[in-house]
Amino acid sequence: MLKTDVIWPDSRRFMSRTEWEPLGFFSEALCNATTFDIKLGFFSSSAINVLADGFATFLYNGGRMRLIINDILSEEDRNAIMVGESEVNTPYFDLNAIDRISYTLSKRDEHFFECLSWLIRHERIEIKIITPKVGNGIAHSKCGMFSDGISKVAFDGSCNFSRMALVENIESINAFCDWDGERDKNRINDIINDFNRTFSGEDDTVKYLKADQIITHITKTYKHKDIKELLEDEQRILHSRTENSTSDSIRRILERAKAKVTAIVDTLNKGKENIKDERSAPLSPQFPFPEPRPYQKEAFNNWKVSQKGLFAMATGTGKTLTSLNCLLQIYNKFKFYQALIL
Repeated sequence: MLKTDVIWPDSRRFMSRTEWEPLGFFSEALCNATTFDIKLGFFSSSAINVLADGFATFLYNGGRMRLIINDILSEEDRNAIMVGESEVNTPYFDLNAIDRISYTLSKRDEHFFECLSWLIRHERIEIKIITPKVGNGIAHSKCGMFSDGISKVAFDGSCNFSRMALVENIESINAFCDWDGERDKNRINDIINDFNRTFSGEDDTVKYLKADQIITHITKTYKHKDIKELLEDEQRILHSRTENSTSDSIRRILERAKAKVTAIVDTLNKGKENIKDERSAPLSPQFPFPEPRPYQKEAFNNWKVSQKGLFAMATGTGKTLTSLNCLLQIYNKFKFYQALIL
C-alpha cells in the first residue's frame, strides 16, 4: 500500500543524486499501486526497461497505466503503439507469470515491443498523443498520480518518463500524499482533474493525434534541448537494469524492486509445493455442473483478458458459479489458486 509500504521523505521531495532518487519514487510507487496516470513531456519505453521489476509487480497486481505524451517518440515505440491500436494479432502475455514478465520488460528486443503492443491492445496501457493547437511548441507537462484503490499520491516536477531522466539526469519531483491534509488533497485533485480533462478529449488547447502522426526524427522545426535527451536515450545500449554508470543508490532501489518480484515468485512456488505435498488432499476442484452456461463462459472469457472486473448479472444467473469457474481455470493452469472471498 502507498501509505504503509513506502518510506516517504519528510519533505516529500525526490531529487537525483540524493537518498531520495526520482527513480526510487517511481519504483516504490509502482510496486504498491494499481493505477498510474502520467502527463508527460517525452516518453520512452526505456523507462519501463529500467523499472522492469516494479512494472512487473504493478501489472501482476492488476495495474493499469494511462499516458498523455507529446508527439516525439522513438520509431520502435511509435510502431509498438501503432500495432497496439491496429487489428494485427499480438502474442498473448500471461501477467500471472511475474518472473517472465519482469524478464521480458528488462530486455529491449522484439519480444519487449510485442509485450508493449499487447498491453496497449488490452488497455493495460492507454495512450493519448497531443500537441499544442497554437504555435510551434510541444506538450511538456510532467505530472501524474498513483493510487492503490485507497490512497492517492500525485506528483509534479521536472522528470520525464525515460531512462535518461531516471538514471542520468539531475531531476526533481514533489509528491503530494492524500493523508497529509487538505492542501495536498487539493493539489492531488487539481492534477487529477487536469489529467482527466485532457485524457477524455475535452482539452481544447491541444490537438489529439494518431500514432502514425508521431515524429520520430529531429527536424529543424524542433530544436528543444529535450529532444536530444530522447534520442540519446534511444541510442544508448541498454543493459539489464544496472550498469557500470549506475549509482549505488539507484542499484539499491532496483534491488528492492527485484526482491519484491522474487518474494512473489517464492510464494507462488511454495503454494505449488504445498499442494504437491498434501498426500491426503481431496480430489481436484470440479465445476458443480457438466459445464458453465454460455453466458457464464462469455463472462469468464471477458474476465480472463485482464483478470479484473465486475460481473453484472441478474439474481440467480450464477455470479458465484462464474467466479468459481474463474478460480477453477486458474487452478487447472497453475494447480493452485489464491482468493479472498468477502
